[in-house]
Amino acid sequence: MIQKDAKAYHVLEILSMAGEVGEDMLSLLIPQPDYRKKILQRLLLENKIVRYQKDGVKGYRLTISGKRWMLQSELHPIC
Repeated sequence: MIQKDAKAYHVLEILSMAGEVGEDMLSLLIPQPDYRKKILQRLLLENKIVRYQKDGVKGYRLTISGKRWMLQSELHPIC
């Protein structure tokens, strides 16, 4: 379970607002490359995000299950 104050949750929040985020932009949120890689791998394994590449630009998008999870987490806040 991802806590609301965790960096992974902040990544999901940004993706839910923006729709898609490039790899370089995530370095502003999580400047440590190893930690950023660990968080992104965890979200990819949990099928909450998907990695895409178009015209040489790499980035991330929310999956349907990631969108549903974000919606449920907002409707039923963690106490």
